[in-house]
Amino acid sequence: RLTAVAAAVLFAIVSSDPGTGGEGANREIYMNTLILAAWYFAMRWADAIGRDGIERARADTSNHDGNVTTVTSRAADGAWLWLLAAGSALALGSSVKTVVAIHWVVLAVAVGSIAGCSGGGASRTRHAGSAVVFLGLGPAALWLLTWLYFIVTGRAAEFADAVFLFNLSYSEGGGGFLSRFTTFFRPPRHPFIFDSAFPLWIAAATGSTVILVTLVKRLGAGAERIRHESAPTRSDQAIVGPGLILCLVVAGFFAVCMPGRFWPHYYYLLIPPAVMATAVAVALIASRLTDWAQRPSAARVGGGVLLVGIALAVLAAEYRHYLSQPLFGITVNRYNSRDFWGRAQGQNVGGVTRADDRVFVYGNEAEIYYYSGRRCASRYTMITGLSEGMAGAEDRRKILMEELRSDPPRLILIVFDQPPFDEWLAFLDTHYGEPIGFDFHDRTGEPIMFVMARKDQPIEPIDWNWDRSSVGGWFAGDDPNP
Repeated sequence: RLTAVAAAVLFAIVSSDPGTGGEGANREIYMNTLILAAWYFAMRWADAIGRDGIERARADTSNHDGNVTTVTSRAADGAWLWLLAAGSALALGSSVKTVVAIHWVVLAVAVGSIAGCSGGGASRTRHAGSAVVFLGLGPAALWLLTWLYFIVTGRAAEFADAVFLFNLSYSEGGGGFLSRFTTFFRPPRHPFIFDSAFPLWIAAATGSTVILVTLVKRLGAGAERIRHESAPTRSDQAIVGPGLILCLVVAGFFAVCMPGRFWPHYYYLLIPPAVMATAVAVALIASRLTDWAQRPSAARVGGGVLLVGIALAVLAAEYRHYLSQPLFGITVNRYNSRDFWGRAQGQNVGGVTRADDRVFVYGNEAEIYYYSGRRCASRYTMITGLSEGMAGAEDRRKILMEELRSDPPRLILIVFDQPPFDEWLAFLDTHYGEPIGFDFHDRTGEPIMFVMARKDQPIEPIDWNWDRSSVGGWFAGDDPNP
């Protein structure tokens, strides 16, 4: 209970922190829920087949003694349902973001290994294969039905483009493939990710090491049992739980690194594994304290002190980097002044357009639509997929131009995120005049955005230049009036 409560408390503390992506974790919030559910179901399955093996071992022992046994193992009855549930949870998670497929691969390896060790002789391969099949039924059914739906509705190509081709292009973050696994520790965009939860990351790394060392020691006894073709024992069961937690850490690490982008919310996939690895490692250390002191109270006190110390260290780091900071300071640290800038420009757009006007932002600032209350004139609220080099970019550009030509938006904001393309420039030349306003960088004076209105629907002139010093904040140590 102490381990569970401590894990819940740690998770609640860290999840409030912008540094870990907690308050803006995108869809990782839902992915985490489904991933944890899958691991829970897998643990229930492993527990069921483990108890089944122990019961069968007892029955075999009775038979070898010449006694008539009445032991009938029912522990594994319906255990496959837990695997089906685990696979289905990961299937739903993969429908949120396909990177959850990494978790399925890692869990399949773990499940196959556990199932293989639960049988003897030639049955090991059959047990392992059957377990992996049951784990794969949920994803196979969901993705088959999804493909059939888009095939029947005549949108298979669009589905493949949006879900697979774009993702593959997006994951080309630059540099070698292996380098992204070291880039994890020094993210180029948001180096503050480790700051306010640094004690947790250290505790998780230490905890994972403790779990790994414990597993190596326990696996020695398990390997000896397998060599002698004997059934599982309780010591084998002591391997499974910590082993699955370590697999969750590995899966989370790979899921963060594979896209090659390292946005803060990606790291949020590692917060539950980090918390659980920390708590489980403390429980293992407490168990060792019990063995050493021969007193269960030593484990409770020692484990409790260690967990409270970790929680206080996390709170202290969060106070320094997050809780004691002004609101603007938190935002500037994470996303520069983007949130405040987007709200100001959204209010500008709302002030010069009508409620039924459509607008378009040639950039990735979707917050402008939110704060203006205006509809985007295209399905592309963000233009990353239109970038040169992205698979399918040419087709998406054609779709964009068809949508804009059908009803040119009243207002277009062009942010210097992506270079323009020829057809886009011709469209602007036909329907829009000279820019009616600019926003300039507060330090360099270079334009970062300009605004264009339809020639046949001009708008009233306003000042589009936003100065972030007007909201009272700059980076620490900066002169607010350079």
